[in-house]
Amino acid sequence: MKSMYIYVGLLKKSSMGLIEPLKKLNYRRIELGPGDLILNDNCIKNSVEIIFPQAKNNWGLVTHFGIWDSLQKGHLLAVGNLIEEKFIKKNEIVQFDIDNMEISIEIIGV
Repeated sequence: MKSMYIYVGLLKKSSMGLIEPLKKLNYRRIELGPGDLILNDNCIKNSVEIIFPQAKNNWGLVTHFGIWDSLQKGHLLAVGNLIEEKFIKKNEIVQFDIDNMEISIEIIGV
């Protein structure tokens, strides 16, 4: 059986909707694999720190996180609001501590 990986990214608001910061600013999605997430009571939490690369320049006001099926491009599977919106400045590092990212799951029509 092939292991499942997901990719966590950050999103900000724009006139085109939610977009990711530019890769030329040293932004990239973070890969999470088996054992990096824990499912409890219809909720998924991170069991590892999620650390994004240091920003080469301002990333802007980050308001959401996204879950994709690919490191680049791919399909956006889920979006969640950040509890605190944050303006990411040059040289800043964004980090989610263990158990700090939470995704609620609602099972419909089982």
